[in-house]
Amino acid sequence: MIEFVVVDNEPKVLEYVHHDITSAMMESDLLYHIHTFQDFNPDFYKIVNKKSQNKIYILDIEVGSRSGIDISNEIRRFDLKSAIVFLSSHAEQAGIVSTETIQPLRFIHKFKNVHQEIKKTVKLALDMIGQKKGLYFTTNHTSYAFPLDEIIYITKENNAKYCQIHTDYTTAPYRTSLQNIMKELDDNFIQTHKSCIINKKHTVSINKGKKEIMFDNGKTIHQISDVYIDKNTQLH
Repeated sequence: MIEFVVVDNEPKVLEYVHHDITSAMMESDLLYHIHTFQDFNPDFYKIVNKKSQNKIYILDIEVGSRSGIDISNEIRRFDLKSAIVFLSSHAEQAGIVSTETIQPLRFIHKFKNVHQEIKKTVKLALDMIGQKKGLYFTTNHTSYAFPLDEIIYITKENNAKYCQIHTDYTTAPYRTSLQNIMKELDDNFIQTHKSCIINKKHTVSINKGKKEIMFDNGKTIHQISDVYIDKNTQLH
């Protein structure tokens, strides 16, 4: 899931940015959602705090009493991977946002080829996100892109056609086998049961006696088999 987060206090700007993103994404099969805000409100911060790493921010530099530059610095304190784009009529601030701290992808002027620049920037951001190692697949005409770090665990029930990819924000069906998925994963993933693969990075504990695995989001599952666990006792 690609999440676009657009903040501008002008409704007309939000409208055309939404339209331009939609137009650019028509050339892609990726699943996406566009969030638009007129200020940096609590709903905006809910999106910021989500663990999804496929985020593309398009921020006005001046929104009410808040600065998009300050907000970007807040984002970068814990998120170094999301793309940040500034959309502003203040060309003189282009140099200010080009800092190592913020690491912006681009600066777009609101009155200079803005529609073409937004579409070009969307493609550039998608290319950047596409370089991350992850699972990329299409199910029922919907394309999914999950960086490996976002995947918490993967399951497949007996006789089921689809594996279920579990993240902190969604579950997605992938028509393949666990054996084939293991070939696409890195060393952070271990199989704990014939029907389950877990990401060690998100695993808090494995209790063989209780047959329980706990993850860092509070979720627990019970797909444990001694046959697999004995081979993979080292979590970190």
